[in-house]
Amino acid sequence: MTTTSIITITITFIIIIIIIIIIIHVIIIIIIIIIIIITIVIILVIILVVIVTIIIIILVIILVVIVTIIIIIIILVIILVVVVTIIIENACAKRPQAAELHALRPADPSEVMSLAFMESYVRSERSMSFGSVFLDIAIIVLVVFLIFTCCNAIFKPSPTRAQSDPFLVEKSGAAAELLTSRAVPLPVLCSEFVMSSEARFTIDMAHITNAVQSFPINLPTGKKILEATVQQGGIISITDVQQTNHMMLRASAAGGRKLLTIMDGSGAYFGKVSVEPEGIGVILHHKQSPCCQIKTTDLSSFCMEFSTLADRRSVIARSIKREDKRGGEELRIQVSPQHDAVLMLGCVLGIILLEPEMMKMAIA
Repeated sequence: MTTTSIITITITFIIIIIIIIIIIHVIIIIIIIIIIIITIVIILVIILVVIVTIIIIILVIILVVIVTIIIIIIILVIILVVVVTIIIENACAKRPQAAELHALRPADPSEVMSLAFMESYVRSERSMSFGSVFLDIAIIVLVVFLIFTCCNAIFKPSPTRAQSDPFLVEKSGAAAELLTSRAVPLPVLCSEFVMSSEARFTIDMAHITNAVQSFPINLPTGKKILEATVQQGGIISITDVQQTNHMMLRASAAGGRKLLTIMDGSGAYFGKVSVEPEGIGVILHHKQSPCCQIKTTDLSSFCMEFSTLADRRSVIARSIKREDKRGGEELRIQVSPQHDAVLMLGCVLGIILLEPEMMKMAIA
């Protein structure tokens, strides 16, 4: 064999060895990946089984508690019936004694006096027994009433603390007064939409209920004037047809409270819509200062009203669901003159689409 053939054979052998090593490594990696996937699946199945087991145990415990309470109530009622029956039978068993004394009344005066004394004693004892019967019955009825009251307190949800505690009601009023003292005038986000006459918008309810990503906002004439876009991450942006005005609302939470953050076209913080504690309700803020209260007057028709904190009786904007000319449904938003119509519109859409729970919390 020549030197060239030896070199060729050697190189070929080395290449074959390298290919075999690569194949072995690939097989090992595939096996490791399969083992990891199987392990993850087993862990997920175990977690699911544990969760289902815990739920079943909790349901069984609740069922056992309910059945136990029902059995205790039934036993107490049976005991009550038995005790009342025994007491009444004992009381009735003593009644014939006086009649028997009348039947056995002798003619001897001394025996007559003795029997008269005994008859008087029996009558007094009988009256005492009847009094004892009524007392026992009253005590048993009182005990049963207390038992049912306790059971009712266990299963019946308690009223809200704000309604049941006068101190909390007074505290809520003080918090509302403090909020009013910090109030600022209603701000302007889009000055082009501060009109000298009432602003009116309409939105097809199908766009809202069907969670459409982008939909037009029209004038009552049907002309498109704005467009709303729902983005991922709980964000709504509203722009005009010329794309010159822009506002955004983002759903978030602060301290467990529902919150809508309002931003201008550049993304700068403008204000927020938040649920205030102590029963105050839903409030629109400019920066960190409160300026407007939002109330829900009819949940089913998406009816909301906006009023400034300085004059809560005066409604400056409202929304309501109505039937349109085509027989469908539309959401109408009306804004009073000299107020930012886009800001009010954005708050309505943000609450309905991003934080619908706010509507319940704003019920007047």
